[in-house]
Formats: sequence, C-alpha cells, structure tokens
Amino acid sequence: FPVTIAYPIQQKQLKIITNISNQLKIVADANVTKLILRNIINNAIKYSPNGGTIHISAMQFQNDVAITITEPPVS
Repeated sequence: FPVTIAYPIQQKQLKIITNISNQLKIVADANVTKLILRNIINNAIKYSPNGGTIHISAMQFQNDVAITITEPPVS
C-alpha cells in the first residue's frame, strides 16, 4: 500500500485480506481508478475499529469486474 494508506493501517493495527486474481483485466483510466480505490479504502480504514479487518476482493464477470471492499460489523 502507498505510505499515505500504510501508516493509518499500522496505527489502527488493521488486518487487510485480499482476494484478487493475477489474471484480472480491467480497461479503465488508471489514474481515476487509483483515485476511486484509494478513497474507498481510506474510508474503510477511517471507519474500521482498531484491530479490525478489511476485505478487498475483485472478481471478473464476463466483461465486467466487481470490486468489493468490506469491513465486518463489530459485534
């Protein structure tokens, strides 16, 4: 992760679990895609409790890609 994201992950002792295929192909503007993902991940970090877990996954569905970034609810 970039330093701007890695530091708060370390500070909050968050665990990041990824499930993203190396074969995934996305045709999109790289800068816009990075900006969108960085904002969503920053929100997940911001609203996750200390010691929490964030799941990041991406799956190909024919010509589409579904990207999910989730944080399990605190019980």
